[in-house]
Amino acid sequence: MNPSTPAALPRTGPRLLTGVGALPDLGMALLYILTWISPLAIEEKMVSYLVLVLLLEFIVIHSAAFMGAAMFSDYPKWKRVLAVVGLGFFYTVFVGAFAASFDQWWPLGAFWILIGNRLLAGLLNGGPTEEQRNATMVHWAVSVASYLAAVFAGVMLPLPKLGLTEEVRLIQGFEGGGEWIDAPETAIASGAIYFTLIGIAQLFNMRPKK
Repeated sequence: MNPSTPAALPRTGPRLLTGVGALPDLGMALLYILTWISPLAIEEKMVSYLVLVLLLEFIVIHSAAFMGAAMFSDYPKWKRVLAVVGLGFFYTVFVGAFAASFDQWWPLGAFWILIGNRLLAGLLNGGPTEEQRNATMVHWAVSVASYLAAVFAGVMLPLPKLGLTEEVRLIQGFEGGGEWIDAPETAIASGAIYFTLIGIAQLFNMRPKK
């Protein structure tokens, strides 16, 4: 086959898009690192916002397994959509509890935007394919492994406080207690590790198939 024909050209487009898709995750990792170093540089309560993001990510990962199973099941489209909406309301209870504890309500809107994206993908696509099912399960498995590894590293590693002084911690207005509240550097480090791992996983998919 002539190498100049379109059929022989490398499929750089999808891989490039996958790489672009890694930028938000790597950007979040950088934000966690910058906040760790200089927590008041962007917003005085940025530490509490990022702790809340990490908590919200736990709900997103947990819900993804059930919503993915519902959306890519063999049931009619309207049943799949109804199942995702029902699960969305169920998980909203937990998102609302986290939001209330931080006195921040934007996570509710962010969570339902995510659900809307999942529903839109389900409505626009035809019946679920085996490739879609496999991709969903792989993405979920990578997310779970990355989250657990990041949280474990944040708790177990001897982390420096850097800019996260006691004064900064008090500014956040945390309520209650716990490792992430009493030592926020553990949460910020976990967030940096988690989003870095997810970003690398996205870039890993850019490799050309042999």
